Amino acid sequence: MKKILFIFFAFLFVIGGYSQPKKKIIYERYAKPKQIKLIFPPNQWQFSKSPILINLKWEKPINVNNFTLYIDKFKDGKWIADIIKPNITNNYIQINYHGTLNFRWKVKAVQQNINVLYESIWHYAKYIGSAQPYVNQIKPKFYPVLIEPKNNTVFRNYPRNITFKWLHSTNPTYHYYQVQIEVFHPRQNKWLPVKYRKGDLLTKNTYLHYNFSADRRGRWHVRGIKRISPKKQVTTPWSQWKYFEFRAKH
Repeated sequence: MKKILFIFFAFLFVIGGYSQPKKKIIYERYAKPKQIKLIFPPNQWQFSKSPILINLKWEKPINVNNFTLYIDKFKDGKWIADIIKPNITNNYIQINYHGTLNFRWKVKAVQQNINVLYESIWHYAKYIGSAQPYVNQIKPKFYPVLIEPKNNTVFRNYPRNITFKWLHSTNPTYHYYQVQIEVFHPRQNKWLPVKYRKGDLLTKNTYLHYNFSADRRGRWHVRGIKRISPKKQVTTPWSQWKYFEFRAKH
């Protein structure tokens, strides 16, 4: 009798188990990016001058017409993001690359409507020039010393005429001086260079007369320049920034 009861309850258990609704098993799909093949320049490409005009080109997947270009430069032993250009509608772009550091580049894209990601591998480029143009290979230990105006001076005169003065560079072969003046923009919360009538401010004097643009904070610094040729020069380090402010009444 006990054996019959055991078989009966076992049969009910099996029937009940099969009658329960089955849970749906959901498999998540992790789609890997589809690869874009880079065409030019080839991987491990070498260049020997800077600046240089480079025509970057890659394959164009079907129904993809919006690419983003990424360029990293190799500095101080690590890769640093240098250029990001989004919204490229063709499978090529021409860039004017400035610099003598090794760089790498790749492109990404997303196919519209179905959200399929495309991405290339990195291609690397190496600078093999013998010298770095426009870059000082000799680093002088001394630089011009700023005298006037004293740091954090507040001016109330109008027009906003100001005279910057500095001591000459210790090395007498640095006959020229480059002056940089910046103005602080509160809305953007950053320093921006002022515009000069003659471009970069280069002078043989150890002073500069300037008409400042607005009642705002400003800063300035100077470095010495030694011209080796019309297109090549050697510079001292920049002096430290000094600050001033105009609160003119007009």
